[in-house]
Amino acid sequence: MAGALYLPLVKEDMHPTEAELAARLHVPLGYRDAAMEETERALLCEIRPAMTAVRVKISRPEGGGLLLGDLPVCSKGLEKNLEGCGEAFLFAVTLGLCCERWLKKVSLLSPAKHFLADGLASAYAEAAADLADAILSKDLDTAPRFSPGYGDLPLSIQKDLIRVTEANKYLHIELKDNLLMVPQKSVTAILGIRTSAEGREK
Repeated sequence: MAGALYLPLVKEDMHPTEAELAARLHVPLGYRDAAMEETERALLCEIRPAMTAVRVKISRPEGGGLLLGDLPVCSKGLEKNLEGCGEAFLFAVTLGLCCERWLKKVSLLSPAKHFLADGLASAYAEAAADLADAILSKDLDTAPRFSPGYGDLPLSIQKDLIRVTEANKYLHIELKDNLLMVPQKSVTAILGIRTSAEGREK
C-alpha cells in the first residue's frame, strides 16, 4: 500500500449545502441572517482545511467481511455499498486545530454564539468531505462515501482509518477514548471505486 496523500483544501471551494446548514442550525431551508453571516466570516478566518487519503485494494475473504488493503472490516452496510468496487479510497479531512481552539473560545463567551459557530463548523466539515470526495472521484466511477457510525459500520474503525491515512501525522487528528476525534470538526470515510469484471475504470 502506497503512502498517504496529503493535500490542503481550498476553503473558497468548500460550499455547505442548504440542507446541511438547515439541519445543523435548526433553521428553515435557505435561511440566512446577519448573525450567521458574521459567524461564518469569523469561522473562515480560523479554518485550515486539509485531507489525507490512501488508495487500497478491496478483498472479499471466503469467510465473509472485507479487507480494505490489510484492514479487516465487518459491515453488511459497507459490503453492500462497495458492491462492484475493486478498490477504495480511505480518507480523512479536518478543519484544523485553529478551528478547534476558536470554537472553545466562543463556547466560553456565549452559549448562543457557540451553537451557531459549532453548527456552521460542522456544515463546513461536511463540505470539506464533499470537496475531498470530488477531488478523489475525478475521472472515476465511485460509490457514495461511507463513514464510521453510519449503519452498522462501528465508530471504533476510526482508529484504523486515522492510522492508515496517517491523519494523526499530517492532520494532527487524535481519537479519544469515547471515539470522538480531535479536532472535532473532522471526518473519516471510505470511498469505493467501481470496476468492471476486468478492473476497467470509467
